[in-house]
Amino acid sequence: MRAILATGLSRRAVAIAVTGGLTLLLATIGLAVIWVGPRLGIRSQLWSAAFDTVAVADRSLDVLLVRADSGGFRRVTSIGELDGMLFGVLDKAPTLGMDGVPMALDVAFFDGDGRLIEVLSMPVCEQSPCPVFAPAQAFQYALEAPAGTLEWISPGARLSP
Repeated sequence: MRAILATGLSRRAVAIAVTGGLTLLLATIGLAVIWVGPRLGIRSQLWSAAFDTVAVADRSLDVLLVRADSGGFRRVTSIGELDGMLFGVLDKAPTLGMDGVPMALDVAFFDGDGRLIEVLSMPVCEQSPCPVFAPAQAFQYALEAPAGTLEWISPGARLSP
């Protein structure tokens, strides 16, 4: 600091230069995260999340395990190598919505014993308020996946978490 001040720069000029440099560094890091983040695989983007393999009708699925109150697919544009997200529900009458979800989804609802209740399609919501979705009866698990990828699930299917 003394060497810099010896060059004739005031403390204020040094502070402005340092602050400007830090601001530029933080902006560069922020842009790198914005640019690199979507190019990483889903497991890298959600590194702190829990992943697991579950079975539905004897088909193995690689899923992200999430709570019903998490953001789910909000702001997610691709799930990469995963088959979907599995929500565990604690609420008595939960609903799922599409607010902020950039892609259409299918959702399969299962009861506490893993029996399929219903499969619904949820289109992208273009304007607020967005509709909410729920099956005709209470559910314990909801398996969400990109639209069209759960068409193979048929009545009688079972989920084995």
